[in-house]
Amino acid sequence: MQTEEHEVVIVGAGPTGLALAIALAQAELRVAVVEPQPAATLADPPEDGREIALTHPSVALLQRLGVWAQLGPDEIGRIREARVVDGPHQDRPLRFDAADSAQAALGFIVANQALRRASHAVGGRRPGIRLFAGLRATERGVGAHRAG
Repeated sequence: MQTEEHEVVIVGAGPTGLALAIALAQAELRVAVVEPQPAATLADPPEDGREIALTHPSVALLQRLGVWAQLGPDEIGRIREARVVDGPHQDRPLRFDAADSAQAALGFIVANQALRRASHAVGGRRPGIRLFAGLRATERGVGAHRAG
């Protein structure tokens, strides 16, 4: 059995796991990402109906990581208005509108599938990241100088 050493092990190659892996690799850490889905599914994930709302700071982070540039303009929606309702006060929603701010949008919305594909496109070719696709993490252990 071959042994590899990594400074960080991340379980899960979704957008969050891969964003963390990319950021750590940019800081020159050796990162392993363990994901039960096969590599082909990570590279071209199926549509799952979920949408991810992103704030301006989240988009800035994705830009620094190189993920945002992997999304097509038609994959990025702008959130221009939001209404928040709460139980007995549904007739008086709290309203947010980009027109009332200096921003063109309150935030952005991207299909989970597109964000997963873009994250994999960057993380899959980033030096310092080793993706273990098709594997499931089953045990963990921590010692004085290592985790496994």
